[in-house]
Amino acid sequence: MKRPKTREIKFPQRMRLLRKVVPKEELEAVAQAALYAPSDYHCKIDGKLVRRTKPATPCPRDFTLQQAGDAMRDAIRKGRISEEWVNGFPRRLWHKEGDVWYEACTNTGTAGTYHAYPVEVSGLPAGLRS
Repeated sequence: MKRPKTREIKFPQRMRLLRKVVPKEELEAVAQAALYAPSDYHCKIDGKLVRRTKPATPCPRDFTLQQAGDAMRDAIRKGRISEEWVNGFPRRLWHKEGDVWYEACTNTGTAGTYHAYPVEVSGLPAGLRS
């Protein structure tokens, strides 16, 4: 079995930057309002992918919805969030599970609802690479 490929950075020239100063009250409010939405293409439900299209690869770790949501909220509370925000939510956030880093992303149409995927260390903001 081949090891799943990690997500390719589409715009490597665009730097991913951490937001440095955010009041704890704002981080807590964002963490409480944020939602996790698993992808049918990458997340296993009852041990199987609901949809399978290439180049989509299954997530290398089986998270429960609770574990994924907790990890995402923990990343927000720790300030591992991007400088770029969308409708009151950080566009990206980062979480480390063991030796694997995950990036969660939200979009304009679904601000506050995140999906996550593993990333290479080179795709992290400079402040998280050490």
